Amino acid sequence: MDALAGAVGVAKSVVHDWERGVMTPKPPNLAGLAEALEVDLERLYVLAGYRVPRVLPALGEYLRASYPDLPSRAIKRMERAIAEVANEAGARAAKPS
Repeated sequence: MDALAGAVGVAKSVVHDWERGVMTPKPPNLAGLAEALEVDLERLYVLAGYRVPRVLPALGEYLRASYPDLPSRAIKRMERAIAEVANEAGARAAKPS
């Protein structure tokens, strides 16, 4: 807990509250937390209940970065499939904040 608190720049008690679910990490702490835990920043934003910030890549860019060997046609297919499922559900993509 000490190492994580130091890496993120918060008090140990703050990390303890995060672990117990008493507090949610604030957006300014998420980048340091993601780096310290070696997890995707995007996932932490979502897990913490925040809207994904504008600085995140579009779906295609994310897929290319996450799956560098995935052919372009497969990425296009995935984008179409997600759009189709969202449309069927009546969902609209969130606009970046």
